Amino acid sequence: MRTFISTAFFALLLSLAGVAAAAESVDGHTPNPEKCPGAKVLSTYQVPAQGAEGNITIAHFDCDQSAASPAARSFSRVSAARGTLIQGLEKRDQAECTDEAECKCGESCIATCTKTTTTAPAAANCNTIATSFLILGTNNAIGQTFFVSSGNSVLAFFSDCEYEWDNLSSTEIEFCWDDFANIDNSIVSSCLAAKDTGGVCKSVKNDWQLSFAFA
Repeated sequence: MRTFISTAFFALLLSLAGVAAAAESVDGHTPNPEKCPGAKVLSTYQVPAQGAEGNITIAHFDCDQSAASPAARSFSRVSAARGTLIQGLEKRDQAECTDEAECKCGESCIATCTKTTTTAPAAANCNTIATSFLILGTNNAIGQTFFVSSGNSVLAFFSDCEYEWDNLSSTEIEFCWDDFANIDNSIVSSCLAAKDTGGVCKSVKNDWQLSFAFA
């Protein structure tokens, strides 16, 4: 009897752990589990795809960082020291912020190309996201910036191109859509030209990163 109770209780713990760790997705898309373990959908919305048919989907995820190792939280999947600096436009972009204390617009990042998938996304689809987000950066329909709580992630995807923006810091961050677009353009053009399939740009202060890959 004692053995039966212990086994049943252990099975229940495993079951509950599995439920807690299960990641949610939006149209089959979920964040990198290294950066966003146990992803839970907070919100989703769509913006028109500029120059193409359809919409770009943007999804905000809550991440269970209690399930992440310290190394997973503090390191990107590539070494920033080997990358290329993408200089931010600090004065212009910070003027778009609504919360100066949380604003990271205009912050530079270190870009490195990756081969996390065997297939690369079409440059045209990634460029569609960039073009659309540049317009968001000058349009107050949904705001020129977005907010991401500590440890959480945002996905933006269109066709076979997907971007992930991760908050690696201990505080909420406000970021600009046009910064997103400018970094998007830079890493896609350089990484696809080098025959890589993806890329990541990690902030020089190690508090956020933006990556792209085949969706």
